[in-house]
Amino acid sequence: MFSLKLLGGASVERSGSPVTGRAARGHRLALLALLARGRPLTRDQVLAVLFPEADTDRGRRSLSDAIYLIRTGLGEDVLLAPGDELRLNSERVASDVAEFERLLDEGRTEDAVRAYTGPLLDGFHLAECVEFEQWLDGERLRLVARYSAALERLAEAGEERKEWATAAGWW
Repeated sequence: MFSLKLLGGASVERSGSPVTGRAARGHRLALLALLARGRPLTRDQVLAVLFPEADTDRGRRSLSDAIYLIRTGLGEDVLLAPGDELRLNSERVASDVAEFERLLDEGRTEDAVRAYTGPLLDGFHLAECVEFEQWLDGERLRLVARYSAALERLAEAGEERKEWATAAGWW
């Protein structure tokens, strides 16, 4: 099982150790990040974000190369590609982003707050890929808004219980 650590940094880990090599860098890591929420994306959606300047043929070749390098480095079954869609195989790859959102959706607010270890892909950039940077900015804002709302809920719950020190800590 691999762990995709995208909150507070950017890495792929196996058994607690970082995976090195081409599968966990650059456009490949960006592709994994795009798929981290567990929702499938079409190849065209991925091309628009990761290879916007490339013509269709060159963009599709670049995407195929990225998929090949991920599968070679992490395993053939890490990425699933039914039809024109791409998605992470959740049985082979755990994502901290997906975990954070799952915990929030289940109402496990304290666990979710503990799972949020910092901004999405903190310190990671794709040179000259404005579309990816725009996607990243939007996702960072969306996730930090969910995190902030969770902190606020916890603080208000502490106030309702008259646990002032706990509430102050969440604030």
